[in-house]
Amino acid sequence: MGYLAQDISTYKMLYVEKGVSYTVANLLRITKVRVASHGDNQSYLVSLEESTPNGVLRTFEIDFTEFNASQESVTKTLNSKGYVISSFRFSNHFRDWISEQLQHLINTNQVEYYHKNLGFTTMTDGTKRFLLGDTIYKGKPSIFVDDNFEFKHGTSQDYMNFLKREILPHFETKLAFTIGLASVLSSDLMEYGDIETIVLNFSGQSSTGKTTITQFMASLWGSPKISNFGIVRTFNATTNSLVQTFAGTNGVPIVIDDATSLGVKDLSAFIYNVAAGEDKLRLTPEIQLRESKGSWSGLVTISSETSILEHSTKTGGSIPRLLEFDNIVWTQSANHAKTIKRNIAKTYGHFGPDFVDHYRKMSTKVKHELFDTCEDELDQLISTRDQYTNRITSKLAIIYMTAKLIDEFYQFPEFSSDEIRDYLVEFEDSKVPVRSIEAQALAIIKTFIIRNQHKMAYKANPKQLMELTSNSDFIGYKEYFNDDIVEITVLSKVLSDELMKQNISQWSNILRYLEKQPYVKKYGKNQKASETDNYLHVKAITFRFQRENDEMMRWYYSSTGLNRDEKEEAKKCEATFEDSEAIEEIFKD
Repeated sequence: MGYLAQDISTYKMLYVEKGVSYTVANLLRITKVRVASHGDNQSYLVSLEESTPNGVLRTFEIDFTEFNASQESVTKTLNSKGYVISSFRFSNHFRDWISEQLQHLINTNQVEYYHKNLGFTTMTDGTKRFLLGDTIYKGKPSIFVDDNFEFKHGTSQDYMNFLKREILPHFETKLAFTIGLASVLSSDLMEYGDIETIVLNFSGQSSTGKTTITQFMASLWGSPKISNFGIVRTFNATTNSLVQTFAGTNGVPIVIDDATSLGVKDLSAFIYNVAAGEDKLRLTPEIQLRESKGSWSGLVTISSETSILEHSTKTGGSIPRLLEFDNIVWTQSANHAKTIKRNIAKTYGHFGPDFVDHYRKMSTKVKHELFDTCEDELDQLISTRDQYTNRITSKLAIIYMTAKLIDEFYQFPEFSSDEIRDYLVEFEDSKVPVRSIEAQALAIIKTFIIRNQHKMAYKANPKQLMELTSNSDFIGYKEYFNDDIVEITVLSKVLSDELMKQNISQWSNILRYLEKQPYVKKYGKNQKASETDNYLHVKAITFRFQRENDEMMRWYYSSTGLNRDEKEEAKKCEATFEDSEAIEEIFKD
């Protein structure tokens, strides 16, 4: 059985068997071993130094767990770092050699500690900490995995002066200040409040200051620059790979800048995944189940130029998972935005840790009681409700509770938790009327009928009806009852297809909603809205419009607006339903 040996004179790794040696790769040695200071499984990062015959030294780092998984993973890991072995058959020998060197360093306590986690963390010795940047663990430094990321710069007094001068005098920046700290509570109270990771979307034109304000929120905790493991991330890769970087972040906010750059309009699956707080299990290219990278909790803010909800698949699932703050002008002027950017470039990372120190002194009982109080208060004040309100209120309660703690901990004269509370109530009241999937579907149907009424035949004109039904653009027919009422019969499939184009896929739910509306004709003892039409012999839905109650039908706004055929039809018809049901309201928004 052969073994690997180092030949320092030739800068080569040799394979020795039965007294014969073979050159298999450049000289390699372990220079440093870092072990994770948190997590159930010991994870080692091994720094390796390659020496070439011409004296060039190169250092690279491997994750030993990934490297040690299989013979194939040995070659794959080393090749990915630019280190080449002459033959695949030597892979296991490299694995054994590096394992032996690693074990020696562990046994002699020649290891350093590192951590990837940010926020609330259980260390390997069972202690609980709130990690930010470097810390001391078992008498040794534990270094954050990204050596280039800086968590603290400048002085806390300079940052406090900046807050009082540029942030606290204005409501919009005070709101962002509160949201930037709310991640601590969202993570800590996740189980008690039954709260998923809170996901927010700051959407609006580039001049609204959303990028500046999200960078400010990051500056509460550390550097506002983009980093793969820091606070501000970007859509420079797939959503799956981006989500994997969230693992281990619990209580420190994550900011994702410019969702527009991703080029994917529908982010529904991404929102589900982020809110769930856990990486999905997926198959590897080798059709093996890939291990989950871990979980996260707290608050994730995404900036974008357009609304994420508008482009999401409209199944309703994204609505309670995403709080969308749209078209808020976050900064007072271009100069105000510039001043904020200049300040957070010079000083950052002071306020968040101080807030955590205050918060962790509170007892669990007091935290729970305060959360309940905030949730109950919002629940009583919110006047407009739907099926999502309860779930959204618990998230808003986290933001409101954060505002109350800012009041309690710092007593800023310019800050008022009542002002934040009133805004959150107004926020929810304004969202309810427009976020219902059914209401959105109805608005789409209305617009579709207006824009496509020229594709409808007159029921009183059999010849036209016959001609149009053979046309692929045909969508239905219309029938006038005197000068005040018109019935529009539209093919069910046409409406279903149009809603699908607008990302609304829950056709059965839309039908149930329409069946409850007085302006939709119902059929049979089950009062169904979509039934086989006697003239078209396919399923169709009939809507009834009444002129004095609905002005949206611009092509039927008065008797003077009727053409000759329409006037003739109106004279022949009577306004009756099969069930003689009176119309109480017609298309009230």
